[in-house]
Amino acid sequence: HGLQNAEKTTEIVEPPNVLNLQLLRYVYDMTTWTKKKLKSKIKLSKTITVPRKDNDGKDVDPEEYVLTCVLNHFGQSAYQGHYVCEAMDWSNGVWWKANDDELTFLPNGPKHLDSDTGQASSSDIEIVAPQEGTTSPDKKAAT
Repeated sequence: HGLQNAEKTTEIVEPPNVLNLQLLRYVYDMTTWTKKKLKSKIKLSKTITVPRKDNDGKDVDPEEYVLTCVLNHFGQSAYQGHYVCEAMDWSNGVWWKANDDELTFLPNGPKHLDSDTGQASSSDIEIVAPQEGTTSPDKKAAT
């Protein structure tokens, strides 16, 4: 029968207070037998909407999450490099960049965020986004 077209999906049954999305930004190179870093840019939004269904499969109100952290990898390969974190203080909405022992205030939010469109681009990211209305990871958002 050979290879077949397929689609893989994931459904969130009970939305978490904090949604952590990690994008696979590496592929396995069969010619060199090593991982290869993907360098294409990814557009991010200030908010993430996750569709939901009830137990009967009917659509229900989606969950809204707010972008609060972007983890960037700087380096040419999957085997070496440096991570820098851009994170929002949940108590006041102020963004900071953490680079080793250096903390820098980001008046316009994440480095890659376009203040006009609310979109960001990054070549390697990890997104941590709490539900709208969640003020800290310990507080459960109202549903």
